[in-house]
Amino acid sequence: MYLKRAGPDQQKLMKKGRGRLIHVSDFVEEENRQLVIHNGDGNVLKDARCITFPGASGDAWWDQAQLLTQVNKAIPIFEEAHPECVALFVFDQSSAHASLAPDALRAFDMNKGNGGKQRKQKDTTIPMNNPCHRFCGKPQKLTTETGEAKGLQQTLEERGFTLDKKMKSKCSPVCVFESEGCCMARLLSKQDDFRLQKSLLEETITGRGHLCTFLPKFHCELNPIEMVCFYFMYCYLILNVYSIGAGANTGTDKFIRRHLQMQRALHANVWMGAQLMLSGGFSTVHGNSCWLIVRG
Repeated sequence: MYLKRAGPDQQKLMKKGRGRLIHVSDFVEEENRQLVIHNGDGNVLKDARCITFPGASGDAWWDQAQLLTQVNKAIPIFEEAHPECVALFVFDQSSAHASLAPDALRAFDMNKGNGGKQRKQKDTTIPMNNPCHRFCGKPQKLTTETGEAKGLQQTLEERGFTLDKKMKSKCSPVCVFESEGCCMARLLSKQDDFRLQKSLLEETITGRGHLCTFLPKFHCELNPIEMVCFYFMYCYLILNVYSIGAGANTGTDKFIRRHLQMQRALHANVWMGAQLMLSGGFSTVHGNSCWLIVRG
């Protein structure tokens, strides 16, 4: 009955429901705000924004593969917009950002002996912090002549380690805190080539001649990227723009009181409205990524 009686300046009560999720991922840069290419008339020709509708009957949830596709799209746009400049990508901590390549160096993924079900890892160069200096700087293959993946024991012996016959391949369930040589996997993980293994995201960016860094781990509400997203949602709400999506059954005042408590789970339709409203000015995204420019 209320739906029929609502006036033109009143908000209609909508049926409660989860609605449709919207995920927006974009890059913000220092000089032009949103990462885009404009023509002479100011119209957007290229942009790196990615909008998906994840869910059971929708798009796939945001993952590393989609992020890498977006980054590979964003880099040429940046290079066209800012010739002879180097970009610094800033990301927060997440599983998609920290995921490693399929052949990344990980000591704890290796077996004691060669072969078996362990995955093959990429060839490497013995680092300068190797205790046996005569092997430092030499290349090392992590596959045998027969194509099998090398195990911990052979890999360490090729680096000059003398292993005790009683040494375990891995501690169970985990290594002792601050232990240096409790097991073979621990010894190898302390080598710089394994310890400093980059994520696939960072390898992709640095391989294109740009820089990449990650924010330290801290409480999600202290994340500056999240704060920017929250600020835009706050601006959207105080402009008395009502949310009319699924589940919005309260007035703006009550809606503001409920959502100005630094909650991360904000309505997707509110964010989308704020994004569209503010896209003509300074724009950011809820994709946990940020963009800065370092002059070359």
